[in-house]
Amino acid sequence: VVLAPVTRCRAINNVPQNSHVKFYSQRTTRGGLLISEANAVSPQAFGFPHSPAIFSEEQVKAWKKVVDAVHDKGGIIFCQLWHVGRASHT
Repeated sequence: VVLAPVTRCRAINNVPQNSHVKFYSQRTTRGGLLISEANAVSPQAFGFPHSPAIFSEEQVKAWKKVVDAVHDKGGIIFCQLWHVGRASHT
C-alpha cells in the first residue's frame, strides 16, 4: 500500500504541526509506504504558502514526530524534497 503525496498547505510558519502527525499516523499500515507532501529545501524553494519545509532545525524536529508516529505503526515514510525553481513563492 502506498500513500501518494498530498500537499495540504497546513504548516504554520512552514513547520509541520500535530495535525501532520495525526494525518500520517491515521494513514499508516504495517509495511505501507507513505510519501510526504512536498518539503521545501530552502527559504527560496516554496511553491505554495503554508507548505512544510525541512531546512531548519525546528522543521526537522517537527518531521521527526511524524516519522516516529509512522514507524511506531510499522510504516515507512519517504520525504519528498521540493524546489520549484524560478517560479518559487517566497
